[in-house]
Amino acid sequence: PDLTQVQIYDALQTARNSHSKQLLNNCHLFTLPKNLWKKLVEKAGVDLQQRLSAISNEKLRRLSQLLKEDCYQVSGKT
Repeated sequence: PDLTQVQIYDALQTARNSHSKQLLNNCHLFTLPKNLWKKLVEKAGVDLQQRLSAISNEKLRRLSQLLKEDCYQVSGKT
């Protein structure tokens, strides 16, 4: 919540440039639960088994938008 969408996008781009061979599934830039990260990545239309270097700017923008603006209702144990 403290980061803007631009800052999130910049962090994703920096990770893509510095860890280009890493799979997105193994990239943990933000303190999110793994299952939530996977759902957001899938919702952004990105394959989890894709290398960071292969992800387009458009998909990085979509992922940064989801990370910043998506809302979820939580019920049960948290």
